[in-house]
Amino acid sequence: MSWLDAPISFASVLVVVGASGWWVARRDYDVWSEMWRGVFIEATGAVMDLVVFGVVIGVVMLRRNRKQQIRTHLELIEDFKKWDSEEARYRIAGAVRRLNRLGQTSIDFVGMEMSEFSFRRHDIKSIAGSKFYAGTWGSLGSREKAVLREVDFSYVDCGNVVFSAFHPLGGLGIDLPRHARFRDCGFVQASLRGATFKGALMEWTDKPPEETGHGEETREGEPVWLQDYYSPFYLADLAGASFEDVEFRNADFRDAENLDQCRFAGAKGLEDCMFDSDEDRELVLRLARGVSGT
Repeated sequence: MSWLDAPISFASVLVVVGASGWWVARRDYDVWSEMWRGVFIEATGAVMDLVVFGVVIGVVMLRRNRKQQIRTHLELIEDFKKWDSEEARYRIAGAVRRLNRLGQTSIDFVGMEMSEFSFRRHDIKSIAGSKFYAGTWGSLGSREKAVLREVDFSYVDCGNVVFSAFHPLGGLGIDLPRHARFRDCGFVQASLRGATFKGALMEWTDKPPEETGHGEETREGEPVWLQDYYSPFYLADLAGASFEDVEFRNADFRDAENLDQCRFAGAKGLEDCMFDSDEDRELVLRLARGVSGT
């Protein structure tokens, strides 16, 4: 879209041109006839009208229109986030893309039930600040649980995303179903800085392999390592992420970044998780027991 098609830009250009002409012309005001002085005064008023009605009011209307568009897209997501179907996935993806173009990444996904979906394959680069489960319990409403299966967050900015705020029944000491459940989800090279998974169930169907690849030799006889498996958190930035009270099953943290900056207090199932080294395992287990990692 050219500047001619943007009302505020067009009005701004007219204001600049008019003001520049006014500035140049005002020097000869004293030698003008009464008629040209009247024309000059009217032109000054016209420039002020452009400033007020073309720019100021235009900006206000643009902001109001943006808010209305954001509200419309959020309502569409609200309508479809419980309907786990191909049509719902495409509609939600389109709404998220449009929200991203409007500069909105914080999205209310609370209560979402979705499977077999990839954010990046739908050209979505950021959902930073979004929420999937806010800890609602006892309302018998649609926001009481979030279930995501085979949802891929890889290569997406998930900074400060609240995947699960907390497990509302965790303090009872009873093994009750988790309200936020993430099954076979991927976070390869995702930014999870400050993300929260408190009290969620995070499980993967298949047990991770012992080795992430295999060795071969080049034609020159040089040994090379070929990686053919990537963990769900491969090169994911976990700085400041919270996995407190999470129940893990078949989790694999190999090649994850900033694992030592995560919070694992009260997490379960870590004994069976895969780590890059025994030192990382011991560190995480200490964090789970509430012992400082330093």
